[in-house]
Amino acid sequence: MIMQVLLIQNVAKLGLRGEVKNVADGYARNFLFPKKLAKPATDSLVDQVKKQKIQKNLQKEQNRSLLESSIAKFRETIVFSRPAMGNTLFGSVSAKDIVHELKAKGIEITEKNLDLPHPLKRTGTVVIPIVMDGKKKGEITVDVQVAKH
Repeated sequence: MIMQVLLIQNVAKLGLRGEVKNVADGYARNFLFPKKLAKPATDSLVDQVKKQKIQKNLQKEQNRSLLESSIAKFRETIVFSRPAMGNTLFGSVSAKDIVHELKAKGIEITEKNLDLPHPLKRTGTVVIPIVMDGKKKGEITVDVQVAKH
């Protein structure tokens, strides 16, 4: 017999958390339920999970729009001082360094959001695009200077 279950956790080769799946009766009773990987899919439980997903997506969208507006308003130049010989830095300024500075200024992005093909190894000013969902959402200016002794 076939039974509908609601997955509580991700199950390899079956599905992701929150999905309703049709599985064999014995598989559900002998494997999924004892390991607390799934519950029987009742109408109320499925509705509850759908409401939670909608709420989670709504919260994600609100956070995304808030982040996009803060990126659009950001007009500061981030300054890094690094030891250098002439124009060439002894180290580099990586995307991780830039993300750390942005977080200190209240902008929560990841390294994937910066369109920085390689770490900065020269002094000077660079404009770096910020990308979300494959679209440019803003840009930041990074100024790398020679550290004063």
